[in-house]
Amino acid sequence: MSNVRYFAADVSKRELVIAAYPGAGDVVPVTNTTVAITVWLDTLPAGSVIAMEATGTYHRRLAALAHERGFVVYVVNPRDVYYYARAMGARGKTDAT
Repeated sequence: MSNVRYFAADVSKRELVIAAYPGAGDVVPVTNTTVAITVWLDTLPAGSVIAMEATGTYHRRLAALAHERGFVVYVVNPRDVYYYARAMGARGKTDAT
């Protein structure tokens, strides 16, 4: 079994909502600032993988900071995620609304 941890971030202007796999299903809110993201990244084990949807500009800070620390970073097309979730029968949206 692999020791790699995977993280998916739902990125907005003000906040990142991050889920981990494997994990207990909890999500972690992180303010979308350099300081807050750096503090969170410093808690991750080496070899972690971080994925996020492209958001125009809001995802760039997380992607750059994670990449600088040597993490594997995936920035995915939101349309692809939407259609994949739809094909899998998932809701494809994590927001409460």
